Formats: sequence, structure tokens, C-alpha cells
Amino acid sequence: MWTDGSDPEKGPATMQRTAGIKGQTGMMRILFTVLMIEMVMAACSKNTPSFSNARYITISHHQTYCADPWPAALNDSLTLINVAHYLDSLNLYRASLYIKLDAEKDACSSCSCKTGKDIYVVTIDSTALLDRYLQAGFN
Repeated sequence: MWTDGSDPEKGPATMQRTAGIKGQTGMMRILFTVLMIEMVMAACSKNTPSFSNARYITISHHQTYCADPWPAALNDSLTLINVAHYLDSLNLYRASLYIKLDAEKDACSSCSCKTGKDIYVVTIDSTALLDRYLQAGFN
């Protein structure tokens, strides 16, 4: 190697390749910085209420085998994901979401039969919001 970074055996192409790599590294840094800023801004723009003294309420939905408005899932974890996506699509705020086995399941196994599980949503105690949850099948 010569002091200028060139190699007499490989010729001047080595210097060109090195300059290209240095340019790509700078571009990667810029791209990484832009992506980090976008991620921070997306996290800050989450659809959350702006008042801090809010009172919360827990509402529920009796889970059925397959008649719920979200896709049926094989386990509770996937069900919670499907419920969260459904509530997000309706732009309904939720502080938390969980499932509890609260009752005996129905003796039938058709779509509209109850599984014995209730899906609970903790949300802000707001009449307008609760009305929207009632329309979505929660009580």
C-alpha cells in the first residue's frame, strides 16, 4: 500500500472503490439518523388522551367461539392481538386489555356459543367513548 491508499498492483480502481465505500458509510449514517427520528416521532404521536386526571373503567365482552367481530384465534395471546387490532381500527382508546375465564362455557360449540372467557378492556370513563364501546359489543 502506498501512503495515499492506492495499491500499485491493483491500480487506481482501488482508490475509486474506497471512495465509494466512504460515501456509502456517510449515507448509511444519514439514513440511520432519519429512521431514528421517525421512530421517535411515531412513538410520540400515539393516539392517547391528553388529560392526566382521567378516571378509568373496565368493560367486558363475552367471548364466543367464532362470532366475535375480530378473527378467531387459537390461543388467548393471539386473541388479544386480534382484539387490539380491532379496537385500533375503530380508533378506540384502551389502557389495557386482558382475558379471564369467568364462567362455565356453553354446552354447545357453535359460533355464537360462549367460551366462558371474558375479554376486559380498561379505558377512560367517558360517556362518548363508552357509547362507542357499547356499539362494538362491550358492556
